[in-house]
Amino acid sequence: MPTTAEPCVFVIFGATGDLMRRKLLPALYQLAESKLLPPHCRILGVARDQVLTDAEFRKWGQAALAEAEYNAAEDVVNWCNRNLYYQPAGATTLTVYQALGERIAALEAENGLPGNRVLYLALPPGAFPGTIGALGLAGLNHSPGWTRLVIEKPFGRDLATAQELNALVHQNFDEAQVYRIDHYLGKETVRVGQYAAGAANGTSLPGYLQESGVAADSQVETFIAMRLAIENWRWQGVPFYLRTGKRLARRVTQIVIEFRSPPVALFRSMNGCSPCTNVLTITLQPDEGFELSFEVKTPGEQFNLQTERMKFVYPSAFGALSAGYDTLLLDVIEGDQTLFVHAEETEASWRLYTPLLDERPSLHSYSAGSWGPQAALDLIETANDSWITR
Repeated sequence: MPTTAEPCVFVIFGATGDLMRRKLLPALYQLAESKLLPPHCRILGVARDQVLTDAEFRKWGQAALAEAEYNAAEDVVNWCNRNLYYQPAGATTLTVYQALGERIAALEAENGLPGNRVLYLALPPGAFPGTIGALGLAGLNHSPGWTRLVIEKPFGRDLATAQELNALVHQNFDEAQVYRIDHYLGKETVRVGQYAAGAANGTSLPGYLQESGVAADSQVETFIAMRLAIENWRWQGVPFYLRTGKRLARRVTQIVIEFRSPPVALFRSMNGCSPCTNVLTITLQPDEGFELSFEVKTPGEQFNLQTERMKFVYPSAFGALSAGYDTLLLDVIEGDQTLFVHAEETEASWRLYTPLLDERPSLHSYSAGSWGPQAALDLIETANDSWITR
């Protein structure tokens, strides 16, 4: 599919940080290699912690891409030399950001660019307010073309700080300019957990309190399970279970949909037959794909049912998939906000979470290498919800 992306200057604040090195720069290079990034796009790194020349930043970029296993050395060097630039920013002052604006304008003039700009905040959350305010004061919230602000999560620490951040953003940018990245969208019963010592695959695992740098009396949660409901007619009576945690039996991110049994079952009275409900499992990582389980009759005169599975795995069909940043970055350049978080969504999620922060439930211990505390399983209301332990 041809891209609708327009040439731009991609300004990355925090350009010598871990996010840039591991995710953003490899994703931008992959877009360029795939011919999806407009050829005249230029990347301007901005950081406070190091004063680098363009040449030094390009060497840094080459090393980062080598770590990401882009081994075509000549192509990497040429791409970095052509596309990477660096602007030190010792403080979030008006003078510093006015100088940044002059540098951006100079790059646009040198490369014949139309004035389109992406401002990507690859920064700690505490640096968001000062940076956003300085961008507005320096007039970098508008340009001859379009200007788009990208904010990495977390979007605040609670409802009040999320509202403060959104208010500051909206003082300087229109919501249509803002792209909030959250890679796991979607999060009143709660059972907050903390893992204790356990074992997995024959290997002993320490408890959270035995981990290096953790206080002996720490109450930090490492697991949470929630049962939610949506108050409308379409989803009436349908429970939504959310579970996430560290040191579980395996690393996996899934959406599991268990279909409701019909009120009348044709075969339930035959030989004590009790069919299981169908289950659709969508795996986001690892091994992206989906699996549908359903009931089939086994051969023979007896009417017996057996659960079978139909499975599709994307990497098996198409090879390894990208980490996702390339898709999101291309969406920013193309102006597609579909996969990004709206201001109202961030505040709605914090309205749900903030009461839990204000009055934390008691911790439930679980063994490292297990599927979490028993209290999480107690949230499951029906015997057919056995997928939760898989």
